[in-house]
Amino acid sequence: MQHQFSARRKGMMEFTHISKSGGTSFCRLAVDNGCQSDTEWNCLVDAFGDDPRYFDQSYHEILRRSWNTSCDDIEKPMKPRLPISCRTRRMWLQRHAQTAYANEYTAFGGFTSPVLAHPCRNMLTVLQLRHPYERIISHIKFAWIIYLLRCGERDSRAVYLKNRNRTDVWLALMPAPLNNYLIRSLLGEVVFNLPRGAISQAHLDIARGILAKHYDVLLVLEDENLFQASLRYGLGFQRLNPRHDNKAPKSAKESLPRDLWNLYDLNRLDQFGVLMARLDAIVYDAASRVAKSGVAVTPTPSPPPSQQPRCFPWDMDKPHCRDGGFRRCGWIGDR
Repeated sequence: MQHQFSARRKGMMEFTHISKSGGTSFCRLAVDNGCQSDTEWNCLVDAFGDDPRYFDQSYHEILRRSWNTSCDDIEKPMKPRLPISCRTRRMWLQRHAQTAYANEYTAFGGFTSPVLAHPCRNMLTVLQLRHPYERIISHIKFAWIIYLLRCGERDSRAVYLKNRNRTDVWLALMPAPLNNYLIRSLLGEVVFNLPRGAISQAHLDIARGILAKHYDVLLVLEDENLFQASLRYGLGFQRLNPRHDNKAPKSAKESLPRDLWNLYDLNRLDQFGVLMARLDAIVYDAASRVAKSGVAVTPTPSPPPSQQPRCFPWDMDKPHCRDGGFRRCGWIGDR
């Protein structure tokens, strides 16, 4: 209940979108639950510059060598971001009547040190996770599709990715997405832009602390029961089944390197996120049991009196909690 009151007080949601972890589906699900955001841009705000960074442009040019191609510049290159404060972001969202947005790059504040990195705590902070091994496979497939569409099939196969069956080529081209991408996304630009293989146990320790202290709701893509419990209890959503998007065609399998296992150890440290999300499941389960038992719970501090009946997760079938009621965008829209 304290979590719910905190979410209502913040009144806005910041979604940390770890690429290829179901973020597009979550964006649409948030809008399905009444959140105001731009689904055409995956809930991104163009003015914030939080679009994803995948490719090393300099290595893209090395692959091109002296060939004359139609894609001298690749989409989603590594590039810096202008600093825009959380206060400015919140004011922009208010001015444009939006209640949710996504950051698909990395945390703010970590320009010089990862200990300074943070999400926007003046909003409800949400992060969706996926097992790193599944995510890197999805990332490589998606990168292959980007090249086919951007550079054409001939140049993609004969010039840029003729050695796509080797992990060293993919690592040089996408050093951040293929090497502990979650940790890089939590610790700001100074860590996000480190060379491949540079993420250490020290970075993991800092990322653990940031995830535990600064993120309100953790979602796990592969765990349907935990995913739906997090949506219901963590966000107060009524519609719990996302629309899945951006599935790679079967032909994208040819992009996977033969020595794919070499990438697994380079992403081993990223596995911590799913374990931390499962700790939330214990809290949600306890809340569910208390609610069903009928035991009276007095939150501290006590909430202000409401002129309308509240909607709790166990009340979703009641008329005042259904679609068309006063609740919009889960807990943050509960007025």
